[in-house]
Amino acid sequence: MNFIAKSAFPKFLGLFLILGLLVSCEQDLTTIGSGVVGNEPFATGKEVYDVFAYNKNIEAVQTNKLAVYQLGTYNDPV
Repeated sequence: MNFIAKSAFPKFLGLFLILGLLVSCEQDLTTIGSGVVGNEPFATGKEVYDVFAYNKNIEAVQTNKLAVYQLGTYNDPV
């Protein structure tokens, strides 16, 4: 009895997974995001802003225990 229950369980599990996959598929294929915006495009006004960009020297940065969080290497030739 135990052998039959062990061999039947994976079959039922597989059947339920396949059935769930078939039921969960969407029948109407639509364009992604068509319900969010609708048929009208966004209407926005035009704005112009001045942008000021500059470099700023910073002081030394403490880097002890940096190897713990290291995701790669960077070789600065300067």
